[in-house]
Amino acid sequence: MKKAMFALSALTFILAGCDTAENAATQQAEPVADTLPSKVSDSVATVTDSVSSAANAVTESIEDGDAANWQGTYQGTLPCADCAGIDYTLTLNEDQSYSLVQAYQGKEGAEPTTSEGKFHWNDTGSVITLEDGSETPNQYFVGDDMLMKLDINGEKVTGDMAALYNLQKQ
Repeated sequence: MKKAMFALSALTFILAGCDTAENAATQQAEPVADTLPSKVSDSVATVTDSVSSAANAVTESIEDGDAANWQGTYQGTLPCADCAGIDYTLTLNEDQSYSLVQAYQGKEGAEPTTSEGKFHWNDTGSVITLEDGSETPNQYFVGDDMLMKLDINGEKVTGDMAALYNLQKQ
């Protein structure tokens, strides 16, 4: 019991000492503290306005059809697990509709498949998702005069095989 009383007393003295030191530091720092909140507030407002303006510019650019000049036809041959490759021809239209033709190389009797529909942009305006009704998203990163097919998790393919997932604008 004596040890508990001693510990409680020691803690009280320590906290009282911190409070005195804090009051002294606060009194010395008052002139700086008076100007700090408005400067911080102004800086936060400026950064927020800049981010908002940039986001609006990306959105307007996409809606206006100017973002990286994305409309057009893209072609390439993507890897295939059970064939020589899949020839892709993906056309993106200004009204955010698409047409995709896939032809499997080296598969007897395999006719090219065509799908059409709408696509939508992600929040950053850098990835499109084809609205094709499949369970896994059919996504592409949009670059300058190219599309990169993203993996099942919506991530860019990395490593030696990365370039094999690019479609070039025609």
